[in-house]
Amino acid sequence: MSIYVICRYNQARSIIGAAAIRKFYPDVHVISGGVEAVEEIPLPTSVLGVASEWGLAVVEKSSTPFASLVADIKPGDLIIAADAYVAAKIKEHQPQGKIVDFASIVKSPVLSAVDPSAMPMEKLRLELSKSVAASLLAAGAFNLENNSQPNMQINTIIPNSDESLSQMRHIVLEKAAHEGYLILDASLRVSEVREWKLLGANVTTFDQLLTIASPSTPLTQSQHVFAAAHEFTDAPNALMSLPWFNFVRSLAENRKLLIITPSATTLLRLPDLALSAWHGPYRSL
Repeated sequence: MSIYVICRYNQARSIIGAAAIRKFYPDVHVISGGVEAVEEIPLPTSVLGVASEWGLAVVEKSSTPFASLVADIKPGDLIIAADAYVAAKIKEHQPQGKIVDFASIVKSPVLSAVDPSAMPMEKLRLELSKSVAASLLAAGAFNLENNSQPNMQINTIIPNSDESLSQMRHIVLEKAAHEGYLILDASLRVSEVREWKLLGANVTTFDQLLTIASPSTPLTQSQHVFAAAHEFTDAPNALMSLPWFNFVRSLAENRKLLIITPSATTLLRLPDLALSAWHGPYRSL
């Protein structure tokens, strides 16, 4: 089975999404393309530079038209479309695989990536990070469907603003207690430890090496929060690392995990942190 990541020109969103899937799901055959791609157009150095910063290896050398890939797509394959326009263009070719698009995957306007062509660097980084999140969410679901995996349930909450984050912490704790979730604070800010403790949460800290302090209470006890003990000096690389991937899954194995990302306003200011949102589908409170 293969995963196809398709955007409009095969110059940005599909390139970075495919690179991310290859890193975390190395046994999956991943191909990228574009519904309006022109064959052999070189990839932008800006996109290649961001991918390198995030530790993602791009194997493509140039753009590939989606039409040239259609004959190879099989019924069990997954086709990830970057937006509704791309999905509609894909359907015109009547491929055999299952088609999903970014918006239906993330179910959040905050994480719906748009075509970043000609955007300034900060906006480009934001759209690329959204593309990574959506692509990995789709690949994760696909992997669970097709392979024997530990029982886990991961959901992600993206606060609208720092102020709304402060207001929603107690709601999150109540929901977690009622539904049996562990909470992972993926903002990676040490200041969050104090905020959670003020609300009576049982907080366990972890460091940049993802070494977990001994929990003060059993993980089966409600209102348990995992938060960073120190500021992360390179949060994007931490969030795109295999140790982080394994850390999140170790917390979620045979449990329910609720991930709290930085707020939407923070993501606009620090776009790389949208990489924190790729482990579980968006959930509203």
